[in-house]
Amino acid sequence: MVIVQGRKVGIWLDHRGAVLVEVGGALVVGHEPELRVIESGVEDQVKHLGRLRHQPPEGGPRTGSGAAEAKRLEHRRDQEMREFLARVLDAAVGAERLAVLGPGSAPRELEAALSRDGRFKGASVVVEPWDGHLRAGEAVERFRELLGESAPRRASAGSDN
Repeated sequence: MVIVQGRKVGIWLDHRGAVLVEVGGALVVGHEPELRVIESGVEDQVKHLGRLRHQPPEGGPRTGSGAAEAKRLEHRRDQEMREFLARVLDAAVGAERLAVLGPGSAPRELEAALSRDGRFKGASVVVEPWDGHLRAGEAVERFRELLGESAPRRASAGSDN
């Protein structure tokens, strides 16, 4: 794996997945920044709520409240979330500045994971909750603002870029 030091990375994150955007000085207007999408694989607990109560055979006694099943599903979801966050962190290794946007608790969960991961010691991290809709171009611009990155330069005719 090649690790580029000095990277500036923007991360849009929710519990379904993450999009990583590299924002840096080499960007040129008209060229899209590199995007990396990471699916979370985290199951939504709501899917399972209907299965929580044990259904006994016809005429048999009804047992259990479903609490054990709910706890098992919560443990599995937590493990899936930890694995997802680890994949996001692996993709951002080498970043000296990170900006994290997204709805709900996911950005704060990533912030906590970043603070525990020694690979990001000394990295500057900005976390901004964002519950509204954000188009790709708007996200890139917001990441540039948060990371202190100026707008990309225009490619001039006859340049080597």
